[in-house]
Amino acid sequence: MDAQISALQQILEHLFVDDNNTRNMAETALNAQMEANASGVLLALSHMGTSQTFNPELRSLTLLLLRTLSLKAPAASPTNPSPSKPLIQSIGPEPRAQVYETLLASLPLEPETSTRNRLSDTIAGLARVSLEKDHEPWATLGATLGGLIRNENPAVRESVLKIWEDAPGLIEKEDPAAVRGVFQNALNDPQSLEVRLAALRGTSSFLQNTSNSVREASGDLMLAVFNLLHSLPEDQQTDAIQTLIPIASMYPSLFTPHLPVLVPFLLQLSHPPQPTADEPALEIPSDHPAQPAFELLLSLVEVKPAVFRRVPNFANDAARVAIQCLARLGDDAEWGTQLDDEDDDADEGEGSWSVWGEECMDRLAEGLGGKTFLPGTWDLVEGLCKGAEWKGRYAGLMSIASIAEGTAKVMQPQLSKIMELICPMVEDPHPRVRFALVHCLGQLCTDFEGYLQALHPVDILRILLSTFHHPLPKVYSHAAAALINFCDGIDDPEVISPYLDDIVKGLLGLLETGSKGVQEQAVTTLATVANAAEMGFAKYYTNIMPILLNFLTAPTPEADDLQGKMLKGKVLECCGLIGLAVGPEIFRPDALQLAEALKQIQAGVTDDDDPLQTYVIMTWGKICEALKEDFAPYLPVVMPSLLKSAALSPELSVVNEEDNQEEMGDNWDVVDIGGQSIGIKTSSIEQTAEAFELLVIYASRMGVHFVPYMEETMGLSLKNLTFFFEESVRENAATIIPILMSTAKIGNAITPQLLQTVFEKLTTCLSTESDAPMLAIFFKSFADCVRVAGVENVSSEAKASFEKAAESQLTDLSDRRKLRAERSAEWDEEEKEAAYSLEREETQAIDQLTKTLSVFDSAHRLLFMASACKDLGFAPSEDWEDDEDA
Repeated sequence: MDAQISALQQILEHLFVDDNNTRNMAETALNAQMEANASGVLLALSHMGTSQTFNPELRSLTLLLLRTLSLKAPAASPTNPSPSKPLIQSIGPEPRAQVYETLLASLPLEPETSTRNRLSDTIAGLARVSLEKDHEPWATLGATLGGLIRNENPAVRESVLKIWEDAPGLIEKEDPAAVRGVFQNALNDPQSLEVRLAALRGTSSFLQNTSNSVREASGDLMLAVFNLLHSLPEDQQTDAIQTLIPIASMYPSLFTPHLPVLVPFLLQLSHPPQPTADEPALEIPSDHPAQPAFELLLSLVEVKPAVFRRVPNFANDAARVAIQCLARLGDDAEWGTQLDDEDDDADEGEGSWSVWGEECMDRLAEGLGGKTFLPGTWDLVEGLCKGAEWKGRYAGLMSIASIAEGTAKVMQPQLSKIMELICPMVEDPHPRVRFALVHCLGQLCTDFEGYLQALHPVDILRILLSTFHHPLPKVYSHAAAALINFCDGIDDPEVISPYLDDIVKGLLGLLETGSKGVQEQAVTTLATVANAAEMGFAKYYTNIMPILLNFLTAPTPEADDLQGKMLKGKVLECCGLIGLAVGPEIFRPDALQLAEALKQIQAGVTDDDDPLQTYVIMTWGKICEALKEDFAPYLPVVMPSLLKSAALSPELSVVNEEDNQEEMGDNWDVVDIGGQSIGIKTSSIEQTAEAFELLVIYASRMGVHFVPYMEETMGLSLKNLTFFFEESVRENAATIIPILMSTAKIGNAITPQLLQTVFEKLTTCLSTESDAPMLAIFFKSFADCVRVAGVENVSSEAKASFEKAAESQLTDLSDRRKLRAERSAEWDEEEKEAAYSLEREETQAIDQLTKTLSVFDSAHRLLFMASACKDLGFAPSEDWEDDEDA
């Protein structure tokens, strides 16, 4: 043992150095030791990590290495070619017991805080794997920790609580009353604040992992938690409150009995700190309790909105706090002189009070609903907009933008009043108020899409066009962005046609004189304007398209940098949308030139993460829509890469505790699946989504020319009906299947095997789908496939499977509607409105099911069941219509 410890000490001293060569040699030596005697290495590491003859830093590193090696699967060997258990479970019972005994014996004796924390982490990690199915248990651990929790040394008690927090399964089968008693005593520990805080974290872990019946009996434990929260000094409240947020989201009923005391306490903590001359306090400090306190409240509001609607004055008080955060702005005289200066402005970044205030207003409005939140909040907002302080006016406008979506039904009748309040602010002397005004108008155009554009087109366009002439790039660029929101809500091109001359002139001015960022925004807006104006844009075509095509083909020094690529991508998008707007007769000659330019650009896109990739793919689609069957010669160019993108599997990665999730980059999302953190690469998912969107276009436009690609596309589409990472992929996969059936029919390629495969896959999806809108899409896809194939060609087995799936869905929908009707008496108006919305979606699915049944038989036996299911809705259809008009 001594020789092995000596050898390992040398390895460890070289394993954590900066020099790569030295570290690589140490890793090689460690691997050799592990291959020769893995159990001996673990045992030696346990002795080194717990022996006070070594320095504390080396012992901490040793314990970290012990934990890492113990939890990894061992290397494959002739006796164990496919190891599945971690190393600590793979070594013999005697050395494993020795490792366990060494670690446990050291726990009450360790004097160094950092080493003791590492020791606790190691014990907890080994404990967790010992609790897994088919693993050998750590027999002595439970009793040992049960004794140590009463140790007179508070540091030892803290370590036990930390282990229970990290390995809650250790106390899962213990007497719940006894466990609650232990935590309650620790929450009131008279000796140590650290013990009380560890007890709080342990309580949170216990409540998240225990049964509902145990949680329901934990009222006294929660009271102790809240008493501790009230007594903590401010510098300890932040972490303590953050500990409670996961419980609030999952088990809000634990909090509801305590709301009369908890709500005012958390609201008081939620105010941002007062600024000083030396510290303007624009960014949220990581150690300040305000953000976690408000986050805890918001988490509760989102899962228990009806309860908070009944809390007196809560909506008003919470709005005041959010607005106070929103108005926390700096006085930078250089603001807005550069377009992309968000990172330079402390009050505009993700960690700023102002952005946090916007988020809070949005979440409060969504949670509480318009009837509760808007009346009192409107009085606050109106006062701010009319106030003398520019920060207040800014906050008022941004508040309107933030709450519009969540309060839309109640706000819509007040839109003229709102416009009367905010439109005069176009003359405001402060640039940030002007910025907030165009932001507010853009958001209102989105949240009241179509309605606001029809109601106030003159006012909105007058403000946006006048702002094009503002001296600050950030303001006039944002006006161009808001114009996109306006155009997206236009159904009638005549709404915008009187203003096209001024709009196009203004955007071309930005395109000619602006920075790359401004040019990018101008091109994007120009494309949207063309799309909204349709043929009305034709008069500008001959002036604009040559400018855009020249930009694509002319070499520029910055063409290959990120911003240059983004600008080129936006120009591609603009060319395609303008071509669609003016029609194929005008666009056709330039479409061929654009296609040739696009081939050259595509040849230079070799990296899947190249920002041009998306624009290239989407522009090919626009050219196809314009050229229709004349696009056929380009199919061999676009289809290989498109099918490759459609075939991408989501890139997944297990995220270990030691991994830094931030280092994974912006292209990754981390989600919890079955208690394990899984990283999902979003860029590959986006590629697949874009590919399927384009495949629908090509298949529907190309007719007989798409026959060579039908079989491969059909296989990918059937496979991706269960692509649960992105809903649009499933929608487009279901949409394209009957189109591909038509293609197969053109090519005489419809076979009994194809029909069997398609109907089997669709029926399987129909049987298991629980999302009503997606269910409607699947029913339509099935019906369209039957129409293409002919009812007479649908086998009796396929028909019977479909009827079984349809009947099962109708039974499930009926049960859900009955349960909803029984519970509706307890709901408030906001909850009923949410249920109305859900039932509308279900009704659309039932209607589509009815149409599908009628394809087989206009008097099908299940049609009566479908009609009866619709009638089970707790809100009759005429009430829905009234509700929509409210």
